[in-house]
Amino acid sequence: MFRVFYKYSACIKICTDDITILCDPWFDKNAYDGNRGKYPEIINQ
Repeated sequence: MFRVFYKYSACIKICTDDITILCDPWFDKNAYDGNRGKYPEIINQ
């Protein structure tokens, strides 16, 4: 079975019976030398 979960912004999680892949172009707290950040901040679950 193939499932896709929307997590936040551009982040998705792709799951199969054998593997899970987390795709997010922005894993860190800040981007562009620290001048852009996520709001509200994401709390890992």
